[in-house]
Amino acid sequence: MKLPTAMLALVALSALVGACAAVRPSADANLGRQVAELRCAQCHAIGLDDASATEGAPPLRDLYRRYAIDDLRDAFLHGLEVAHPRMPVFRLSERQVDHLVAYLRSIDPCAQPSTDSAAMARCFDPL
Repeated sequence: MKLPTAMLALVALSALVGACAAVRPSADANLGRQVAELRCAQCHAIGLDDASATEGAPPLRDLYRRYAIDDLRDAFLHGLEVAHPRMPVFRLSERQVDHLVAYLRSIDPCAQPSTDSAAMARCFDPL
């Protein structure tokens, strides 16, 4: 029996999605917060309204304004290095990175559905 091209494409896509899901387990924002508490909180604010412990360290909740959160994944995997002299070079495991990125997405107000127009306006405020 011959399958139509669209059906073959759907089967191939399903197999690909299934393979990717097997390689990368689902990320957990709660575990990502734990990573942030252990690795970031010494300098950066990690919550929705706390202040950074180190002057000039941007709160994690504002990172979406500077970077596409998913683009940070590679930087976290390969060891984040920045020009700031007090920012340590650190390395995270792939699972830790997945969880941290999930946490960053969870605190990104622009990634959340909202009917709060003031909150949505803050998504586009300059830093």
